[in-house]
Amino acid sequence: MEKQQEKRIKNKEKCTDSIIFYGLWQSPREVEENMLTLNSDAQKREGLQAQLKFRKSVLLQKHPDKSVYSFSYKTESGAYKKHPVTILKENLLKLITKAYEGPSKEVHQPDIPLLVGKRVRHTFHDESYTGRVISVVPGYPDYYNIVYDVEREEKRTGSVGVVYTYRLLDDYRAGDLTLLV
Repeated sequence: MEKQQEKRIKNKEKCTDSIIFYGLWQSPREVEENMLTLNSDAQKREGLQAQLKFRKSVLLQKHPDKSVYSFSYKTESGAYKKHPVTILKENLLKLITKAYEGPSKEVHQPDIPLLVGKRVRHTFHDESYTGRVISVVPGYPDYYNIVYDVEREEKRTGSVGVVYTYRLLDDYRAGDLTLLV
């Protein structure tokens, strides 16, 4: 049991090291921009695989089609063949899109409003930002996904904004999160 835990930790460390090198690509625009910086198909494959491994092993992102995490496929002859870079890229874009659509399993608590779908003002580091709470992180009911208006403006101009994840109920209790009408 300890060996399995050690192996999982080492795998997460390796995934994190790769993401530190490539950066975490969180929007279709970032995928395109980062793909342009990689010179060969081998480098692109490595970068895309790093993104997919990190989302699967560290972020624990779920997707109804588990094949989005596969790097190869089985041919009719039974041999395994690597997915082309285009398929790996499509799979990463599916995961990024799915992060925006996350299902909400928000648990109602007394004296605390439901947050999903609400417009909020979020204050931290002495600055306030307005945005919309889009979902609860699947499997982590204390964490909420939020897109800020600055990010939404980028989306209108052709790029998709970044989804941020915070423990918003803690901020609400501390008075750093208010609902907007």
